[in-house]
Amino acid sequence: VYMVATQRFEGGLIGSVGFRANFGEDELDPSLMGGLEYMVSDSVSILGDFLGERKLYMLNAGIRVALNNDILMRMYIYDLGQNRDEVYYSLGISYAKFL
Repeated sequence: VYMVATQRFEGGLIGSVGFRANFGEDELDPSLMGGLEYMVSDSVSILGDFLGERKLYMLNAGIRVALNNDILMRMYIYDLGQNRDEVYYSLGISYAKFL
């Protein structure tokens, strides 16, 4: 089960909060998640979120840049608090064209 609620606020702030539950054969793994996105401009936003997995919570941060209407670049840093073995970095570009 996965549920997320998102709300836009004045001033370019977007907040999200959610709940996730994984059902295994012998166990239930519930967790909470939440995040904030601040729109710096029409094409740049700064992101921060937390995500839980098996009673271990991670703090993540990132930036999203719209290069044009169809191409989006994302850069993330996962697990800033180093609750796991190490911090991970991610860089990606996506293309979306809607007809």
